[in-house]
Amino acid sequence: MPPSTYSLTRPITRLSRRSHSEHSTSAHEVVRSLTPRDHSKEVDGLPGLYLTAGMDLNISGIKIPLDGSESPPVTATVRLDTWQHWLLVACDNVVLASAEEEKLHAAIAADDAAKGVALEAEFRPSMTALSACAFAIDAFYGTVVERFGSHPDHATWRKNRLARHKQIAETLRYRLKLKPTGMPTVRGFLRELFRFRDRAVHPEAKLSHPVYRADMDAAVEPRFVTFSAAHARQALGLTVELFVGMVPRVEAAAEGEVAKWAVFMAEQVEVVRWRAAQVPGVNVPAAIEAVPSYFPLKKLVVGDGHRRAP
Repeated sequence: MPPSTYSLTRPITRLSRRSHSEHSTSAHEVVRSLTPRDHSKEVDGLPGLYLTAGMDLNISGIKIPLDGSESPPVTATVRLDTWQHWLLVACDNVVLASAEEEKLHAAIAADDAAKGVALEAEFRPSMTALSACAFAIDAFYGTVVERFGSHPDHATWRKNRLARHKQIAETLRYRLKLKPTGMPTVRGFLRELFRFRDRAVHPEAKLSHPVYRADMDAAVEPRFVTFSAAHARQALGLTVELFVGMVPRVEAAAEGEVAKWAVFMAEQVEVVRWRAAQVPGVNVPAAIEAVPSYFPLKKLVVGDGHRRAP
């Protein structure tokens, strides 16, 4: 099935220049224009196709008529991985969170009223970084399924609504032939990381007991503990370690055209590893070869905001 693309056919900014009745109609058209559409038949006649590094391009329908008639249009489909972009989003937001953490600590030391603003400013990029780590792993899982195939039990999992992190762990284990030695730690890490992601994207609105935050020496709302710069740094380091450890397993499992993608994957992981290593407080492997294939990941222990304040 050719991938779908999104097309915004009408600038949203034009809506402000219209009457209320026109706004309703135009808004409907804008929403409709955001519906995925198959553009595979629209390639012919376009001025060109721009490709970025790592994009997959498939061209089909090439025919050369022998009777001198005009050749029919070809069909082009493209594909872009997003896992490496989410990893870089995580890196960027850990840097932001760490900078806001410094401001928070300065405000705490000065007993400044601005510490409330600083606490919220640290919270936002920390939440984004933790979520981006989970999104990167989820996106990589989708890439593995597309290139190596799904797990034989995938249909049963969907029917029984098996937790996403369990599907990811077992599919990576099966398709990349991960050794069982380190799988309990990998499963535990994914379980914790996706639990934190769920708190960001599916937050509960109920009242909660406040919890103690050591650097503030005060009780705060639980999410100000879960989504802190310290936890974002730890999650990024462990996520990068997981990706670095998967590189040799991908290279060993890849065949044919997938082997070319494996080279790209290794290059992108090295870019992310180097970027994360520049962030103070983020511990990542010194090199891809430095991580054994059994993944000696540390447990993700982030004091997740469920210990009540004394």
